[in-house]
Order: sequence, then structure tokens, then C-alpha cells
Amino acid sequence: MKRRLDQLLLSLGFCPSRTKSKQLINQGSVEVYHHGGWQVVVDPSFVFSDDE
Repeated sequence: MKRRLDQLLLSLGFCPSRTKSKQLINQGSVEVYHHGGWQVVVDPSFVFSDDE
């Protein structure tokens, strides 16, 4: 799951920081994923869990 999250952020043009990654849970609508200083709008079909 962590690798999948990294790949998504990279595909959006962000460089993921493993130490600052946070949990994102699908609430049925578009979520804003706070990754370091970035705000990444993630499609609700994605559900991520931080292994760390």
C-alpha cells in the first residue's frame, strides 16, 4: 500500500516523504491528502493506509 501511495503522488508530480506520510481514508467524496507542505486532492476511489 505504501508503494502504491508513493506511485500515486509521483504520478501527480509530488516527491513523497515517507516520514511525513499520513493516513487517508475514503469518506465517499474527494479527500485532501496533507503530504508534508503539499495538499493533494485524491480521487475517492483510492484508499491508503500508512504502514509506518
